[in-house]
Amino acid sequence: MSINEKIFTDKSIHSRFGRLKKALIQGIGIFIVFLYTGCLDIPPTPDESIKVKAIGLWLIKDNDSDSLYFKSNFNKPFSLRAFANPYKYTEDLDFYWYRDKKRLAKSVIYTLDTPFVESQVPNRLKAMDSENNELFFDFKVHLNNPPQMLFKTTPNDQDTLYGSTSSAFLFSWSSSDKDRNDSLNHYIKIDKTTYFTGQLTSIQQSGFKPGVHSFSIWVIDSFGDADTLVTKTFVVIDSLGVPK
Repeated sequence: MSINEKIFTDKSIHSRFGRLKKALIQGIGIFIVFLYTGCLDIPPTPDESIKVKAIGLWLIKDNDSDSLYFKSNFNKPFSLRAFANPYKYTEDLDFYWYRDKKRLAKSVIYTLDTPFVESQVPNRLKAMDSENNELFFDFKVHLNNPPQMLFKTTPNDQDTLYGSTSSAFLFSWSSSDKDRNDSLNHYIKIDKTTYFTGQLTSIQQSGFKPGVHSFSIWVIDSFGDADTLVTKTFVVIDSLGVPK
C-alpha cells in the first residue's frame, strides 16, 4: 500500500467516524427534542376535585334573609336562594327544586308570588355537578295564615258614651285565624296608653274626661304575624249630657 493510499484510507476512516459521530449527535438531539416535546404533551397533575361539603338555602322576604328557620305566610311573596358550601362553587352546580317527588324548577332562585298554594312550595333541593354527582337538602317552609281583626268593635267608631271619670266603659273586639290552635294575643291602645290583654277580647276602662278619645287594637299570632284595626274615636259626655 502506498503512502497516498494510506492517507486516503485514514481519511476515509475519519470521515466515516465523523459521519457516525455527527449522526449520533443528531440522533441524541432529536431524542432530546422528542422527549421535551413529549413532556409538553403530558397533562399536569390534576388539582384535587371540587368537593362541595353541603348545600343549603336562604329564605328571602321583606329584604331580609334566613338560612336556619324558613317561615313565611300566604299573603306575602318570598324567594328561596340555593347555595353551595363552600359558597364559591355555587355557580358550578345546577339546582333543582322539588315538592316531594315532583320537580318544580331548575334555578338558583325560586320565587313565589302571591297568590300561591302550598303545593307550589318546594321541600327538597337537589344540586348536580358536571359529572352528575348529586347532593340533596330536605327542608320545610312553615307557612302561616296571619290573624285578622274584625272591624266591628265596642264602642264603634264615633260613638257617644255618657258617664263620668268613674264610669267603666266596655271595650270589646273580635279576631280570627285560619290556622287551628294558633295562639292569639291582643293589644289595645286607648289615647296614649297601650294595654296588653293577652287572649282576652274585652276589657273595662274608666277615667275618661269629657271630650274626644281614640283607641286602636291589634292582634299577634304565635308566628309573629299581626293585624291592626284603624284608629277609632269616641266622645265622652258627662252624666248631665253637657260636653266639657
